Amino acid sequence: MVKVRTVGNLSISTTTGVEELKRSVERLQALMDEIPAGIMNIDLKGKIIYVNKTILQSTGYSRDELVGKSAFRLGLIPRETLKLLRGRMKEKLMGKPPSPLEIKFKRRDGTWMWVEMTGKAFWEHGVHAGVQIVGRDVTERKQAEEELRTTQDYLGSLLRYANAPIIVWDTEQRITIFNMAFERLTGRMAGEVIGQPLSVLFPEASRDESQTKIRRTSSGEYWESVEIPVLHKDGKIRIALWNSANIYGKDGKTLLATIAQGQDIT
Repeated sequence: MVKVRTVGNLSISTTTGVEELKRSVERLQALMDEIPAGIMNIDLKGKIIYVNKTILQSTGYSRDELVGKSAFRLGLIPRETLKLLRGRMKEKLMGKPPSPLEIKFKRRDGTWMWVEMTGKAFWEHGVHAGVQIVGRDVTERKQAEEELRTTQDYLGSLLRYANAPIIVWDTEQRITIFNMAFERLTGRMAGEVIGQPLSVLFPEASRDESQTKIRRTSSGEYWESVEIPVLHKDGKIRIALWNSANIYGKDGKTLLATIAQGQDIT
């Protein structure tokens, strides 16, 4: 039986109202499915109550495999991340502004992806019902960052343990890298000179001349075989033969630093 209620001079079918509401929900879900970010609604007990198509495409799961299941018990995130994520969920419940959080998420094939997510509380019938998580796949970026860190660690070790004295200074002639061979050459530890001006390494008598040579490297000059005296911590002077190169930014023009390698020819 179709129920009809009268509003003013209009007669409205309740069934028609329900159908229209159903179509509105379907349109909303279709719209959310087209959003490139992943959307997941989780209730206060951690049960997944909605996922959009982007999440399904990114992870390989079907809706039936996720909806109605506990996000925690499915093992979708590493155990060590659970405490952090639950803490963030509590923050959302307390009304704190959402802040991005990067977590690992397990795909259906067992591999892991990195997701940058934010979350906010959602309400049903005036009652707080759960948290809506919006995330984007940042796996490629995280992999690139890891590869960069690996490369940096490798180059850092190469510079640190190289037999030749190697030093790097910035555009203000402050020391930024000072390897072990340079420590042996000067008797100074890296911790003593990092952040200090280059002038601390030169004997007073030749300091001005040495700094003039160094300033010329900032204008594009590089050394192939330049003699510069270096002051040892014990007061003795060592003569080093230097070669150098400038390090530029992505534009190939902005000078970032200068790296120099020395050879003790005393």
